[in-house]
Parts: sequence; structure tokens; C-alpha cells
Amino acid sequence: MSGITGDFKTLNSMRKRLTAVSGAPERTAQVVAPLFLQDVQNEFATETNPAGKRWRKDKPVTYKLGTQSILWRSGALYGTIKAIAEGAKVRISLGTAYLKYQLGKGRNPLPKKTTPKKWSEQVRTEAGHVVRKILSGT
Repeated sequence: MSGITGDFKTLNSMRKRLTAVSGAPERTAQVVAPLFLQDVQNEFATETNPAGKRWRKDKPVTYKLGTQSILWRSGALYGTIKAIAEGAKVRISLGTAYLKYQLGKGRNPLPKKTTPKKWSEQVRTEAGHVVRKILSGT
């Protein structure tokens, strides 16, 4: 009777690591969510959109009440920026009652329809790191 011989311990270890790789998208989302949050906060702070284009300026009357842009005056909008990993996706949100009036006026720190190239590159890079960690067993 002949049987299969080999290093089953190593084979089983590789099987476990390959099974773990199936969780790479979720782990990658957890890694990139804070990076995306930092990008959105930076865009907000520099008053630019994800493509680097400056936001539309406030009307002069806005500054009669203070020296800051309307979106910075209370700090409420900036304080609501969140990036949350949900499974293999990252959800970025901004939330205040007046937000809907600002986004259509050329003041959007979030991407509109396509993922910014920088974010795609971050996902690709971090996914590679995650998979290498999984396969190395760390």
C-alpha cells in the first residue's frame, strides 16, 4: 500500500496562512482608514479638494462676523470628519446640519465620483504589506 508522504506540518501551515489571506481586504481597510482620515483633514485644513484645487472663496460678507472661513468658524464640521473601516470598505463621513449647503458650492474635501489616485496607491501599498505579514505568519 502506498501513501502520500511529505511535510504535512508545512503544508498545513501554508493552508492556514492562505486562508488568512482571505481576510486581507478587511485588514487593509483598517490600516488605510486612518490614512484617508488624515488626508481629508489635511484637505479641509488647506481648503482644497482631493485633486488639490482650492475651494471657492467665501463671500466678503462672511468675514464681517469674523476672520475665518464659514467652515472653520465653529469647528463643528471639522470635528465630525470620520473614516471608519466597515468590512473591506472605508466609509468617510462629514456631518453637520449645514453641510449639504456647502458641498455643492465648491467646498468639498471628499472625492465626488472616483477614488483619488493617492488613495488607490495607499490601498495597493498597504494591501501588499498586509498580505506579506499574513504569509510570513506575523
